[in-house]
Amino acid sequence: MKAGAKILTWIKYSLSIFMLCMPTWSHAHGFAGKRFFPTTPAVEDPFVSDEFSLSFQHVKAPDEEGGGDARTTAYAMEYAKRITPKWAISIDGAYLRQDLIPGEANWGFSNVGTGLKYQFFTSEAHEALMSLGVDVEWANSGTSRIGAESFSVISPAFFFGKGFGDISNPESALRALATTGVISVNIPSQVKIVDGPDTTLNPVTLGYDFTFQYNLDYKQSYVRDSGLGEPFRHLIPVVELSLETCMNRGCDGETQAWAFPGVLWNNHAIELGLSAQVPLNDTTGNDVGVIGLIHVFVDDLFPNTLGRPLFGQARGG
Repeated sequence: MKAGAKILTWIKYSLSIFMLCMPTWSHAHGFAGKRFFPTTPAVEDPFVSDEFSLSFQHVKAPDEEGGGDARTTAYAMEYAKRITPKWAISIDGAYLRQDLIPGEANWGFSNVGTGLKYQFFTSEAHEALMSLGVDVEWANSGTSRIGAESFSVISPAFFFGKGFGDISNPESALRALATTGVISVNIPSQVKIVDGPDTTLNPVTLGYDFTFQYNLDYKQSYVRDSGLGEPFRHLIPVVELSLETCMNRGCDGETQAWAFPGVLWNNHAIELGLSAQVPLNDTTGNDVGVIGLIHVFVDDLFPNTLGRPLFGQARGG
């Protein structure tokens, strides 16, 4: 018992020292005025940055081939690098295990994705920012048995973020609220795939994703200090909505819809997130999944080396 108590005490103090020693300087990215926009597990950031993310996802959903349900576990990675203070590139991929119900288990890699993003607007006074970008999922770069497609998908997108700190009433609790979103068009490089007597049409889809965030640190610092201490003041409750609607080629109007209620925690060096994945219609099934996030702010941790733009001066640096 004494040895166990000592170990628990050591762990407690080690965690306390770790949290106190983490950097607390202002973020080099994700800011518009006083507003910090966190990375969220399901919806893409509206800003450019140097960052590294690892995520875990587990969900049971209807099999796209119509053969029952599939339980999918995914381990994903994304790395983003600023070329200039306003331009960034990214690369992402995932390792998946799929258990078909009924059926066998398959595993392998998703197609590799790359992205290019340009943050063209930032308003400090109105806590707003906007970006344009394009993502490409590259054909045949993953494992076909887990659904990696033999065609590429090109997705031009518009990103935005807006905080409500410009509400005229300085005591309004709504000032800690913010929203972000992405609107994208997903265009396959092949209209159809012919496999013997079977022909599969590849539709264009419209994606529209939104987040609603409540930043407790913002409330404590800029609205009203209610005495919330560590680590709770760094929590950001968040609800994300992710929808994708088929636009043509036989599935017009069919929509996949998910909600991701969860919570984020950050200390200006790393961010942790955990959300439920809740289906919103029959297309996405009836089972709740889970998604977790570990996010590293590379530009805050290494502002003069790995975290600085390749060309030009970083914002605030």
